[in-house]
Amino acid sequence: MTSIPFADPRWTTLNPPPPSSAKESTPTPSDDGIVLRWKTVGETDWWRTPEADRHSGLVYGFEHTFEADKGFEISVELGVEPKVQLPDWLTDLSIVDYISPSKYRFGQQSNVPQYLPSLELSSSDDQAALFLRLDDKEQTWVKTGLEFENDKLWAGVVVSSPYSDWSLLPPPVNAKPRRFTISLAGMHLRVFLNDDMIRQVNAFGPSDEHVDATSGNSKQNKAFVGVMACSPKTGGAEVSFNNFQLAGTARE
Repeated sequence: MTSIPFADPRWTTLNPPPPSSAKESTPTPSDDGIVLRWKTVGETDWWRTPEADRHSGLVYGFEHTFEADKGFEISVELGVEPKVQLPDWLTDLSIVDYISPSKYRFGQQSNVPQYLPSLELSSSDDQAALFLRLDDKEQTWVKTGLEFENDKLWAGVVVSSPYSDWSLLPPPVNAKPRRFTISLAGMHLRVFLNDDMIRQVNAFGPSDEHVDATSGNSKQNKAFVGVMACSPKTGGAEVSFNNFQLAGTARE
């Protein structure tokens, strides 16, 4: 695997944020280019069915050319801290100095109810993911990463070829960092969380013809690869990506 700094000039942005939220929602690399952060924009998503075709989530990535039979892999460590939706009565108390579904810490106020730390708080389906797209028509793509669903953190994979198929599993409790990897060789797609394979698709993409009929050589294919984040409901989730890596061949 070769590390690709987020400050490398090949990176570009799909679906940049609107001017009103550009300051906090524009991907910002660290000084050394290893870490990337931004805040999500609300009502954005990547999801495709016969009835809906949504591809509005911000993607930070670049075009990668590869030999179809050898394939390639991309990998990144990631995290997401959702913007928690507080009950209306609580937002008026001005007592919260930090809050998340997994860690509550409240300010010291004499009028704070004793039962407050046990509140069920709602997050908003925020997602941070590794991303790969094979076509410009937004029909063949995969995203995998961390997402909040029903106020719980999950490891998720969505494969669209050409419609979205979604799977979830609980992320390892004590496994940090959480590194996601997408491996593609021919039409064989595999997704890993750390060292464990969490998804496999044997027919990903439009064709299984990987050899050029004229030259007899492996076809040169192109993919758009990178990282993405979205919030189908309310935006403002803080996402981070660390040490993006790329390998010129897929693992056995």
